[in-house]
Amino acid sequence: MTDSDAPQDKQEAAELNLYNIAAGQAFLPRLAAALLDDTYRATLFGACRLEDVHILLPTRRAARMLAGEMVGQAAQNGRDALLLPRIDTLGDLDEDMPDTLTASMAADDLKPAIDQMARHFHLLPLVAAWAEQGGLGGAAGETLNPVKLSALVHDLESYLDQTQNEQARLEKLDTLAPESLAENWQHIVSLLNIVVRYWPDQLDEVGQMDPTARRNALLDRRRQNWQDTPPDYPILAAGSTGSIRATADLLTLIAGLPRGAVVLPGLDETASPALWQAIAKDEVHPQYALAQLLHHMKTTPQAVKRFPASAPEAPRAALLNQALVPAAHTAQWINFERPAKSDTLHGLTLIEAPDMRAEAGAIALAMREVLEHDTKTAALVTRDRNLARRVSAELKRWGIDIDDSAGQPLANLPRARLMRLALQAHGAGFAPVDMLALLKHPLVCLGQSRGAHMAHVRLLENAVLRGPRPFGGLSALQAGLSQNDTLTEPDRAAAQALLTRLETAFAPMMAAAERTDISMATHLHMILATLGPLLRDTDTQDEIDNEARQAAFAAQTLFQNDEQGRALANLFETLGAHSDLAPNMAQEDFPALFDMWLMRQSVRRQVPGQPRLAILGPLEARLMQADVMILGGLNETVWPPMPETGPWLSRPMRAALGMSQPERQIGQAAHDFVQAAAAPEVYVTRAEKIDGAPSVAARWLRRLETLAGHLPRDKGDILVTWWQALDRADGPPQPESAPRPTPPKAARPRRLSVTQIETLLHNPYEIYARKILKLRAFEPVDAPPNAAHRGIFLHRLMERFIAAKQHKAPDAVAAFLKLAREEESHHAGGAALMQFWQARLEALAFWLADYEAGRADMVTDSFVEVSGKLALGDVTVTAKADRLDRHADGRFEIIDYKTGAVPPSSRIKSHLAPQLSLEAAILRDGAFTHQTTALSGTCSALTYMKLTGRTPAAEPTHFDCDDALIDGVLDMVRRLMARYDAPEQPYLVHIRPRPRFGAQNLADTPFDHLARSPEWHDEDEA
Repeated sequence: MTDSDAPQDKQEAAELNLYNIAAGQAFLPRLAAALLDDTYRATLFGACRLEDVHILLPTRRAARMLAGEMVGQAAQNGRDALLLPRIDTLGDLDEDMPDTLTASMAADDLKPAIDQMARHFHLLPLVAAWAEQGGLGGAAGETLNPVKLSALVHDLESYLDQTQNEQARLEKLDTLAPESLAENWQHIVSLLNIVVRYWPDQLDEVGQMDPTARRNALLDRRRQNWQDTPPDYPILAAGSTGSIRATADLLTLIAGLPRGAVVLPGLDETASPALWQAIAKDEVHPQYALAQLLHHMKTTPQAVKRFPASAPEAPRAALLNQALVPAAHTAQWINFERPAKSDTLHGLTLIEAPDMRAEAGAIALAMREVLEHDTKTAALVTRDRNLARRVSAELKRWGIDIDDSAGQPLANLPRARLMRLALQAHGAGFAPVDMLALLKHPLVCLGQSRGAHMAHVRLLENAVLRGPRPFGGLSALQAGLSQNDTLTEPDRAAAQALLTRLETAFAPMMAAAERTDISMATHLHMILATLGPLLRDTDTQDEIDNEARQAAFAAQTLFQNDEQGRALANLFETLGAHSDLAPNMAQEDFPALFDMWLMRQSVRRQVPGQPRLAILGPLEARLMQADVMILGGLNETVWPPMPETGPWLSRPMRAALGMSQPERQIGQAAHDFVQAAAAPEVYVTRAEKIDGAPSVAARWLRRLETLAGHLPRDKGDILVTWWQALDRADGPPQPESAPRPTPPKAARPRRLSVTQIETLLHNPYEIYARKILKLRAFEPVDAPPNAAHRGIFLHRLMERFIAAKQHKAPDAVAAFLKLAREEESHHAGGAALMQFWQARLEALAFWLADYEAGRADMVTDSFVEVSGKLALGDVTVTAKADRLDRHADGRFEIIDYKTGAVPPSSRIKSHLAPQLSLEAAILRDGAFTHQTTALSGTCSALTYMKLTGRTPAAEPTHFDCDDALIDGVLDMVRRLMARYDAPEQPYLVHIRPRPRFGAQNLADTPFDHLARSPEWHDEDEA
């Protein structure tokens, strides 16, 4: 800022009434104490009453806090009643409250401010026209996706606000990108010119002003009015650094008024003139904004007086200011007379937590400890909203509800989340995870009681939503339910009825699924019309029988008179009011756009939580000081933030327009850090890792440790250790032994399949879990197809191929591939398998055609999926053979399809792989039944056919079968079952571990977590 930029109506430096409350003391309490004291007040303004003073503060929260502080101090001094001064804000337009400073001014000739959302929608067609005219660098006529268009307009609005705050010289835009620069700069400048050439005309058409421009105009008018007719009442502006040009002009005028005063926050009182010259050129310095303000006022730091009732700069504040001097002045550190370490670092604690969760836990413990003292207060100051939410969640461990001054994004609140889930479920074609998230939302009942609804959702989930995703939306789920043989008929009907009600609820969206020209108002109506049936319960089922009533019922439920209800209602009202300005769009574009608008709305709580704890932003904490100040998230790119020039202008371009460089944000963040860190009792915290990646400590911490030495960490380490101990059991971990369940004989299974006999040989605990505990392992929801699904798919395909005798067809290859495509539609995850296995299935089809043709003369009949059973005493062994082939000599071949490893001959002979041997025993006993015909005969061969689709596409492995093998396996089963009839015989875990997927791996069995295998199993065990 140069002298020529400053207003010409400034007073001489000697006439300015400038004061400072140095860092290290509570700003608002000091301000309140001086104003309440008649002597101090007279020193500032001459004889006056408190109620005559007009006070200007940066934020409305600061205004409320000052009023409360005055009332509290007056009560402590025995005053039962108090007339407060008038307290206004300096252009704080962020909260939904009246702007009392500008509202009291006569401004009949100023147009009203345009609503922020209205501004967004008015800019949309301007930017869309720019894109269509080739602004994107492509051919004319190119259009922007509505989501990208809205994001582009949002960035343009931020640029517009910044240029107005800094009163940038926008008339120089056309000179920023000469023809010698890259073409993309030409397009950027043409976009930015919208705010110069077209936006003012657009505002004139609607008879309104830009909000920031109107605020600047009102502030300037106030300044001009006070300059022309100085008020006869005292005016005090406090706590502002004048970072907005219009505010700086007003502060300059107030400081020069006969009864005016400006109180600066945390001006460095010890810096030398040479140091101030360096600070004025260093945008990352904490005093840079104040240096610029004093330069704008044409005065010097030496002209600033200490505010009455305030103390000199605290020793730690002096240390912090010295630690953060410009880089060229760090050479003077050698001459710096360090105060005693007990003076500067007493009360300061550094918490370096291993991760963000531990950091939040340690902060929560520190805040919880404060509540052990009757009147003590604490405040967490952070720029990291994720950290703030984590701390809030940790405090709920003790039932403490804390007020976060930043509020929450509307998108994260339950009713808005329901809207997002509905749009997401429809947009994803009712994918299992998205649909379950919607159906399990606490507000969704779909015309039933909540209990009945959740029972039917669980039926649907377990029946068709676990495992591979059925493709085809709700109709595919209905088909999957009809084919599911695990459900009883009443359960199947209940789940199908649930899907029918869901489809009916989404009828408004489905009816418009193919349209690309849906208006904003129609989209909003469809959301409400869809949510109406979702929200209704048994009491409201008959009240909403058309879309209009559905939408009205949803609005009544969602827009209740509370914080989130009012916020949602305001958003819908605003979007609906400006629907004509928004571009028409397809349904696939609307969810992302709606999400964007929801995220931009913040909901602030009106009922505070624990009154002695607070979460504040750095700007709010600048003027407030709790007994314990906790500065959280002190890592580079968080606090301080990453300096970014923005998407539009380079650094030279910003300088040409008279705009500040992005490093100024670091300077403002540094000032807030010094203000808070100079408090008597302070925790400064950081996480050594963020999302698993190492972080870098804030430059201020590194500077401070370089100058002052090692920061105190002992108390911080204790807090981290305490927090980690909260979820840890007392004493060292006790190793768990392998389970050895011994259920009574009456509970032990008497009916086992041939594959379960093999499981009993290798992992008896799995039989215990399945057959005795009656447990069933659930697959994950929407799980990708795995080897088991591939095996089921191929088994079903081979069953149909052989049963229909297509293997004997003249064109067996085409028949096989046709059946594969049909099976794709019947098998969950079949589409994914077909896509991945297309080439392998073709190879398998050719191999099977040749293989079956080569053995056609020797095979007279083939039977598939043949069931049988064999009684061995009081134990029944059951089987379902994949395929039985009767050869020309009357003997049978038993074929089992494998997609994994084939057991070696040694395991067949030792009866450790008894599946096919037992099937041969059942066949010899005549216990297999095909339709109504019993199959009996001698088995000549046991064949494992490995189907891979690789080279070779399939590989049969034959084993001889004779009576000795069959008698041996039957004897093994009798001895095995006799062994498990003994009450003392336990069902052990993995007594003979089997190779899985080519390697020893116990983690892929479904019940190892129940057996707690990782606690006792030796990973190196052979």
